[in-house]
Amino acid sequence: MALGSYNLSHHRQSTYYHLRADIDLEGVDFQSAVGDIGLDNPVTAITMDGVDFLSAVGQDGFGIGIRRCTIGHDVDSYFQSQNESTNPKDMTVDFSFNLQEYSNRVTRYPNIARNYKDVVGKDWNITLENASKTMNQILSERTLFKNAGGEVRFGYMETVNSFNNVCMGGGVLIRATYENNKVIASFRDRMNMLSQVNLSTDTQSKGGVHFDTAEYNPADLVWTALTANSFGAGFSSIESYTNPQIHYDSWKTWKDTMTGESITCRGFIPESVNYLKFLQNVAEMTDSAIYVEADNRIYFKRNLTGVVSFSATVSEADIIQIKTTGDAYDMCNRYTMPLSLKVTDNKVDYEAPNAFVTFANSASVNSYGGVTKKPTNNYIWYTNSATAKNLADRILFRRKEPETAITITTPMKYQQQQLGDIIYIYSDEIDFQDQAYTLIGTNVDLNTLQMQLELSSGHGIAIANVTVFELNDPDLGTLDGTIGVLG
Repeated sequence: MALGSYNLSHHRQSTYYHLRADIDLEGVDFQSAVGDIGLDNPVTAITMDGVDFLSAVGQDGFGIGIRRCTIGHDVDSYFQSQNESTNPKDMTVDFSFNLQEYSNRVTRYPNIARNYKDVVGKDWNITLENASKTMNQILSERTLFKNAGGEVRFGYMETVNSFNNVCMGGGVLIRATYENNKVIASFRDRMNMLSQVNLSTDTQSKGGVHFDTAEYNPADLVWTALTANSFGAGFSSIESYTNPQIHYDSWKTWKDTMTGESITCRGFIPESVNYLKFLQNVAEMTDSAIYVEADNRIYFKRNLTGVVSFSATVSEADIIQIKTTGDAYDMCNRYTMPLSLKVTDNKVDYEAPNAFVTFANSASVNSYGGVTKKPTNNYIWYTNSATAKNLADRILFRRKEPETAITITTPMKYQQQQLGDIIYIYSDEIDFQDQAYTLIGTNVDLNTLQMQLELSSGHGIAIANVTVFELNDPDLGTLDGTIGVLG
């Protein structure tokens, strides 16, 4: 049923907010938690014999079917062709809650925001009519809170009653506000539990989690922290794409990258530290992006030059609005690293000899003066100066000049892209011709069908000042083997 449309010069097409006729009401959706099976929230480690997430075939051992949430890099050729088109066919937006479709109840769809530095997506709100009193079920069945899942999808009507879409956001119900025959339902990413669960389960001795007795590839350390039963998360340890909480393929690539660079570390995580802070620190210490995608799985990326496999171009005709900010103090030309820290009485000894080492980019210091940065926390640390220099070189090369941050508002043309992908910018307003930036955040407005792309030249895995090589640049000789390699 066509309930809305929009007219922009960029895309003049109808938008359908519809009641789907082809949904499988017996499915379990790990993105939106549709089909809870009565286990403690969250469901963390289930053996699923014969489950094929690629074809959505199989059972989870409880007699409940499994379906996989499609996101950007997973879309098929039809979705991709429509998404790249100036005039795509009918676009669709729909919403499901607690096993049922409620698209025809929605009066306002949410904004879905995601940034890799936050690790998990932000809470989102959706407004539904309640003159029919349909949504009063939430008040009478309060077990729906923190259990019932909601999911928002965007896509295209491929044929009549056939919708080709992607997951935009999902989560569990955390709040419902009733007023004027409407209800505003608030949802929170299921993986937000990362901010609520500590690594250490030892609440008596408060000894924390020790990874300081041996050297680890940081990826192995993270895998153990997430999957070992002795720690708080207890996530699935399935070493394949079917892992419902960890995107195994990206984790394996992340691990192989650091293995190839001989990166090792040790660590100690105090008993009060949750998984969100831990993963943010690992990302910072390894110059990586670690974040949860719309399919509720943790992704890992470590690319000096970003990912070009799913790159996209933003041309002048695609730009609704552009904002560019240069910041003289958002840069780094001196970086102080923890090195071979020691743990004494369940505390890190920061007074130990050679506990820290500082690296500098002399050319940048001469041009801009010294700007010193250091890691926010030191839950892990490197075990030798070579691996410490590996990180420092990456930071000092990318951030040796003032940061340029760009926010571009566009139509819904970039749903195939995921965080960490390269975006090439053409803008007469700022004299950009084929400038390469990394996508570090998105904010999608499902009412206006517009999206904001947050792009960076110097943060995280940003790449603008790496892909444009400078002749005789002294830093190129100090970087690791990934320089110039576009994944």
